[in-house]
Amino acid sequence: MTVVYADLTFLLNTGLNYLVFCCAMRLSGLPVRRLRTLAASTLGGVYAVFAAIPVYGFLTAFLAKCMASLLMARVAFGKDPYFLRRYLLFLVASCTLSGASVGAAAILRQTESPWVVFFFSGLFCAFALAVVFHRAGDPRELSGLLEAIIVCGEKRITVPLLRDTGNTLRDPESGQVLCIIWQKALEPLGEQPCQKLPFQSLGQPAGELDYFFCDSLTIGGETWYHYPIGVSPHPLSDGGGYVGLWGGEKKGAECHVAKTT
Repeated sequence: MTVVYADLTFLLNTGLNYLVFCCAMRLSGLPVRRLRTLAASTLGGVYAVFAAIPVYGFLTAFLAKCMASLLMARVAFGKDPYFLRRYLLFLVASCTLSGASVGAAAILRQTESPWVVFFFSGLFCAFALAVVFHRAGDPRELSGLLEAIIVCGEKRITVPLLRDTGNTLRDPESGQVLCIIWQKALEPLGEQPCQKLPFQSLGQPAGELDYFFCDSLTIGGETWYHYPIGVSPHPLSDGGGYVGLWGGEKKGAECHVAKTT
């Protein structure tokens, strides 16, 4: 007779789901929306508990698992033009963590605690992410990604940007180069009072871009205060890697900048 501990099953699966969603969002270039991620992970934990009960055995069927994972991804990512890509990335991250868990269980043959296996497999995935993104915040990587921290009041987000020296949009008063970010990635900051900036681009000879001033923008160990953030209504990439563009404002421009430790 197999004994299933509902509390242990729920906590373990919720923790694993949360880790997988964090990996998928980071690889997608999206900021981790903690409430959505926690809600989706909790949904997966509840599903795992019911699936372990014999009377609900139909929940272990392949189609049921697909439907459950789709619902979880929908809760985590919301309405997204690249939802299918995010969902497939979530499945890839799930398979990676599953493989890491099996590997950890094989190495730790003398332990029967799933928490030990979870710890070592999670540690492996965290290490893999650190290796993949170890240059994300290095400003010397001119053609690579940069990690930016944006603060507005008590709210803050961390987003990946692409260094784009061709960006010439500037705030007309301060002369600062706008940091342009996809609107969806800025949602955790809440509504911000925006101004309009006229611009021209290929395919759009005349248009207006919403922008606002954040309290601080930190990139590569440097912090700019009262920095203009452009709000793009459309994604700036094809769904992976980065959610914004930054022109590479240099120290000494007309803005307050300070070194961070």
